Amino acid sequence: MKKNYFMTFAAIAMMAFAAVMMVSCGSDDDGDQNEPEKPSVAKTATINYVAEINQDLSNLIEVELIYLDNGEKKIAKLQNNRVELAVKAPSLPAKFAYELKLTRRNNVEVDTMAVYSFEMGIGTGYTTYDSNGKEVAQSAAKVTWQKSSYNPSKRNAGLTEEKLNKYMERLNNKTYAYELPVEGQPVLVEGFQW
Repeated sequence: MKKNYFMTFAAIAMMAFAAVMMVSCGSDDDGDQNEPEKPSVAKTATINYVAEINQDLSNLIEVELIYLDNGEKKIAKLQNNRVELAVKAPSLPAKFAYELKLTRRNNVEVDTMAVYSFEMGIGTGYTTYDSNGKEVAQSAAKVTWQKSSYNPSKRNAGLTEEKLNKYMERLNNKTYAYELPVEGQPVLVEGFQW
């Protein structure tokens, strides 16, 4: 009886061992589920442009955003002191550029006794996509703000026509140009010509 008990136990142990061995020696041909996913390669992009000014500035000057749309120079007027555009780049690398055009409003004079606070923001961002339209990378539109204030109650700090002209001259037609590569961050393009 002890012999039968031992034989039964040995048979059960052998079956358990065989079952474990068959599973562990099984084929791995059931797909590449354990391989890491290959990173997507950017093929296209959406470039976002944004420009905004405050009301004090809008009362004295008109502002237009000049931007690059697939190699073509385009102009957008600010509506309600803001413009935001999304431009598709069908392939990478892609160049994008922008600048502001400031024009003095007709028949509006500077009130030298008024307090003025000028705020102007301009910036870009992008989203890149692979060949299946899946997002690869994104950078939200980063807006750089330029602020100036003029207060006539402070000595020589009020706004004059001359100061307004210098303000416009400093910011007018200053071009920012970049190239968005397939991988990595945008690179500044020196000497860009429209």
